[in-house]
Amino acid sequence: MAQLNFFHICGDAFLTEGSRALNVIGIFDQVHAQKFPALIPSFATVAHVTAMEGVHKLKLIIKHEGNSVAEIASEFTGSNHQWISHYAGMSFPVAGEYLFEIRVDDELIGTKRLEIKQV
Repeated sequence: MAQLNFFHICGDAFLTEGSRALNVIGIFDQVHAQKFPALIPSFATVAHVTAMEGVHKLKLIIKHEGNSVAEIASEFTGSNHQWISHYAGMSFPVAGEYLFEIRVDDELIGTKRLEIKQV
């Protein structure tokens, strides 16, 4: 069984060359928009997952009111993995709560909520 150690939505995330240190910039859980669809020019998600040795399938599903808005899939080998995903020009059609689900080998291991508010 996999374990989610942390999961963030942020402005940017990257690994430092050489040391492979994780850098997470601008963690947020709300976006304020004047009109819809709301466009977020760029953002990232970063997660750290621990699992049994072997090959694992990772999936991030973004949902609004139970419907899938986007899906990103990846794989990792080993027992520890830092997963960074970058998004450019993602559009959110309406105001409300968007749920980011992380799954490992099709098992839900964690969620994060992003509130898109109209100003």
